[in-house]
Amino acid sequence: MLADAVKSGTGPELAEKIREIAPRIATAATELRLHREPEWEQRFGERARKFCLEDNLFHLGFIASAVQFESPPALADYVRWLVRMLRSRKIDAHHVHTALADVAALLESELEESQEIAAFFAAAARLDEGAYAAGFPKLWNPLAPQLSSFLRSIRMGDRPAAARILTEALEQGQSVDCIHRHVVHEAMYELGRLWERNEITVADEHLATAVAQAAVTSLYPRLPLPEHFTGRAVVTAVQGEHHQLGANLVADVLESNGWNVRFLGSDIPDACIVRLMQKHQANLLALSVTMLFNVPAAARLIATIRRTFGNNLRILLGGAAFKDLPGAARALGADAVAVDIMSAVSLSHGMAAAPA
Repeated sequence: MLADAVKSGTGPELAEKIREIAPRIATAATELRLHREPEWEQRFGERARKFCLEDNLFHLGFIASAVQFESPPALADYVRWLVRMLRSRKIDAHHVHTALADVAALLESELEESQEIAAFFAAAARLDEGAYAAGFPKLWNPLAPQLSSFLRSIRMGDRPAAARILTEALEQGQSVDCIHRHVVHEAMYELGRLWERNEITVADEHLATAVAQAAVTSLYPRLPLPEHFTGRAVVTAVQGEHHQLGANLVADVLESNGWNVRFLGSDIPDACIVRLMQKHQANLLALSVTMLFNVPAAARLIATIRRTFGNNLRILLGGAAFKDLPGAARALGADAVAVDIMSAVSLSHGMAAAPA
């Protein structure tokens, strides 16, 4: 829970209040910064106001979701990521702390739960940085050579080479679970680290991701699929989410482990997801959320799914947004949260329905 930062049960209500006043808070925080640091507006003109406002709305989205799930670690992890990312771009970290201090002070002045807000930010600030370092634990990787080659290929934009590396690993007896976990997933994580450290540009990252996506797609016709499926699944990223490769990996792994899968990609309207699930007669929805501020969209979709299908349909959540939200499944009305590809497979085994 919130380690005494927010009274039990108040997280969702407080988060909703934060979202309601976010535009006003973001505007006020922007004015504070430009008044305190007029050189920004003098240097960048109207763009300074535009970008500052966007940043503050971004901060408030993360804060609201962290409060909703009563997770100071989620906020602390976000702040450390911001600091690392800005430092790599020669931007002093004090800008992050100043902006968040302004937002926190404005929230305290606007909300009657001022003590809870103050305690939440204090709890996040007290967290030991080493205990919540960004990223996943570095485990022994049985496909380290393939990972190295794959990462090099996608950074070079070499689609044939990237596809060949995955295909050869499959032909050598590696399971798709292992390939996607130890090669593709680890490569994408390393790309994120490179961008965070300002060692690659956004264009570099998008190129590498597109090549990785193409390589994963080319592997699909070679996947060993079961003769009989044990359930029907729809896999998608929540509306507003633009990261879809992780969901694609889970879709392929679920299908190779007995599910008849329909993979929708990302940023699909809720109504379209519901119609596809009805058409597919789905037993399972696997929903991916990467960015913490997209959690409310997941909550809305899950509420719609429950109204439409009831509680018999199973809902599995996954993605980086849930890394520091251990109570997310219960809070959102889902059945479970998968922290990685292997846990998605393990959890799905208990969700299989009648043969389909």
